[in-house]
Amino acid sequence: MKKTLVIEGHIDLRESVEELLLLNKFEVFTSYNGKEGLKAIYVVKPDLILCDIMMPEVDGYQVLHTIKGKPDFAKIPFVFMTARIEEKLERSSNGSITETYLTKPFDDKQLLGAINSSFSAI
Repeated sequence: MKKTLVIEGHIDLRESVEELLLLNKFEVFTSYNGKEGLKAIYVVKPDLILCDIMMPEVDGYQVLHTIKGKPDFAKIPFVFMTARIEEKLERSSNGSITETYLTKPFDDKQLLGAINSSFSAI
């Protein structure tokens, strides 16, 4: 069972993503902001991270930047969930983390497709 960490500040979206992943046989852990998400990464050691970009204190880019240099986390697929359409796909400079952008609102099929493509990219 793949361990997934969902870092999302909007409770409704976080809970619906969690429910969909549980129905699809993922082990799901959640955090409500980037600061708590960073703590959870070290405890959970997830196989996949789904992360909002716009969060107070520590945003999604800071979460990614913090973990991308850590050898234990360098290969974790990372899916950004964003409401900002203008966000561009950016690959990490060393290619160690797979980043995907998923624009909100998204449906179940789009979310599962982003997850599957993230896993197939590693």
